Amino acid sequence: SVQPWPAPPDGGCVVHVARTGFETAQGKLLRTILYATERVTVGTNDSAAFIAVLLGFALVAAAYVLREGLAATDPPRNRFKLVLHCVLIVTSVVP
Repeated sequence: SVQPWPAPPDGGCVVHVARTGFETAQGKLLRTILYATERVTVGTNDSAAFIAVLLGFALVAAAYVLREGLAATDPPRNRFKLVLHCVLIVTSVVP
């Protein structure tokens, strides 16, 4: 029989995607984030306080990771990657 599509190069199976994950709760959230027309700003004291609390938790978590990483001797940690992880923690938590 002749197939209308080429065979997969790794010997896998060919799949036809009928639906994507945009119909799940996470997909709806993703759609809201991607296609939002209004931007959220820090215009109130409550928003600023919430971001300050997030920043506080992020700094405490980053300090803990840095302290434990520098104290590790078996195996010794790469300091560049350790600082990179700390920066990633702060930038992930604080929007």
